[in-house]
Amino acid sequence: MFYLYSKIGSCIFSGDILKPETYNNFIAPESIDWIITDPPYVRNSLNVFKGLIELAEYSLKEEGGMIVMTGQKYIPEIFKLMKSNSVHYCWMLAYLMLDENTKKSVNKDIHAENYWKPLFLFRKDCSKQKKFKDIIRCPKDNNDKKYHPWGQNIKAFEEIIEMMTDKDDFILDPFMGGGTTLLAALNKKRKFIGFDIDQNYVKIVNERIIRKLNFNR
Repeated sequence: MFYLYSKIGSCIFSGDILKPETYNNFIAPESIDWIITDPPYVRNSLNVFKGLIELAEYSLKEEGGMIVMTGQKYIPEIFKLMKSNSVHYCWMLAYLMLDENTKKSVNKDIHAENYWKPLFLFRKDCSKQKKFKDIIRCPKDNNDKKYHPWGQNIKAFEEIIEMMTDKDDFILDPFMGGGTTLLAALNKKRKFIGFDIDQNYVKIVNERIIRKLNFNR
């Protein structure tokens, strides 16, 4: 399944973009400015981070970067999986959720009420990073979970995109879910390419993009 938005130079696909045979067919080497994504980070999904760093090695431009949202519990394992000789960890940002009343016990052993999530910043060259702040605050009542159970905050992702990227940059989200990153990119006049293995979510994202494009006419 494939949807092309030729007027804005963007597209979305269904498929597993972490497989080399997929990204070799759909993405040119060193063609992406930024990867901005919220992958699954439960125990049985951690191997996606190995595929993600390999995708970044292949697809990012020399001055490209990547923002990856994770949870706190498996950070040591995630760092081991994302070890790379060409895409380097630069910094951690805090994605604050205080205004969304999302406190909860994240596991039975720690009993932590979770008010923030880590955002890892990777770049091929960390010295190329422009000035940024390392706290992102989620505005109240703008949660995308009505489109996907793991949906994030569009306004917060707009802030990330505006802070890290430039107008007309090409943003890739390999785990687009309900489309938060892509809608935020569209709102900030960035080009995008999105992938998801679930065709139902690809249809949902397409409908959201079409509604937004029609609204902006």
